[in-house]
Amino acid sequence: MRAVAVALPRVAFDMPTTFDVFYLGVQPIMDTVEGDHFAENATALQGLTFGSSGDALANYIQAFSPGTTGWGGGDNADSYDHDFTTDTFSIDGGADQIYDMGMAYNATITYIDGTTAIVTAAIVQDTAGNTYWVPSQTYNANQAAMEAGAIRSLTLGTPIYGAGGEGYGLQPDRYASNYVTCFTPGTRIATLRGDTAVERIRPGDEVLTLDHGYQRVRWVGCRRLTEGMLAHAPQLCPVTLEMGAFGNARRMQVSPQHGLLVRTVRGERLIRAKHAAEVLGPEVAWVERGRRPVTYLHIMLDRHELVLAEGAPSESFYPGPLALRALGCGPLFELVSLFPDLIETWAQRRDPAESFGKPVRPYLTRRDLADALFVHRPA
Repeated sequence: MRAVAVALPRVAFDMPTTFDVFYLGVQPIMDTVEGDHFAENATALQGLTFGSSGDALANYIQAFSPGTTGWGGGDNADSYDHDFTTDTFSIDGGADQIYDMGMAYNATITYIDGTTAIVTAAIVQDTAGNTYWVPSQTYNANQAAMEAGAIRSLTLGTPIYGAGGEGYGLQPDRYASNYVTCFTPGTRIATLRGDTAVERIRPGDEVLTLDHGYQRVRWVGCRRLTEGMLAHAPQLCPVTLEMGAFGNARRMQVSPQHGLLVRTVRGERLIRAKHAAEVLGPEVAWVERGRRPVTYLHIMLDRHELVLAEGAPSESFYPGPLALRALGCGPLFELVSLFPDLIETWAQRRDPAESFGKPVRPYLTRRDLADALFVHRPA
């Protein structure tokens, strides 16, 4: 279990009806008798583990949204009903799926770094057995644990029945998490043990930085964006960097906001990947407009650094105001436990440099590029 003794500021969150879920595959049907209130077969899921060290559950995040009938087809106008077959939802904007049953379970989360947390997990199914782990209705300790780090697996324990042994409907408005972005899987980062795929980097690993030699990783995170998410938010589509564009030995993909080192008439600067694509053109970088899912990963050190990604000097995560807002409460909670001064800086909207330090290089604006400030990429 993770214990953090800090006080977070009060933050108001909208409760959307489209939210992220973890897909757990097709599992035994919990509700075997349609039309009643009971999850007669809920114990069939007890003891099951979803995700593993080689196939992390963090890679199975999908978008849950109302179907064509939504939650208005049953006798409860404010929830997906568990005793009717007229309430529908959609995954990643796909075809209608009929809501069947929900159940709460005592459960154990195992994070990619091997630590664990005990939670109450809300599990729902459609009538075909497609099974999902859904977020809490409001931000609470269970939700904080869901967002506290990249999740390797979820193990379900005993079911927690409602009054009279009943299962559950699903309130349609849930807490919606958010995450920052950075590298994509397969990108090799220079570490003390050699070039290492970013998804294999763990807190405590030492990565090679351009300015300060080997530095320990303090925090890692991951976020999978599905086809549906990218269709609704194309600004999050990854940017592909051509081989050699920034000194990278291979083509690589990063998030649109990711910064890479360039030289200008005013010295070394960081250029956003999306600006490189917009201004410098496809010989350097381009936005992947397709609807294929993408996984983003980020790493944070004791200070903002330039790490070597495929040999290209690329920034580590910097906790600026926009990035901290994008984290959501769970990741923010974890970050504050590691960097407690961040919370006061964030809450008072002060410059993050006051607590974390300045960015390792100034960022170029798009106007800088349009005004031909850019000179060339590192050799």
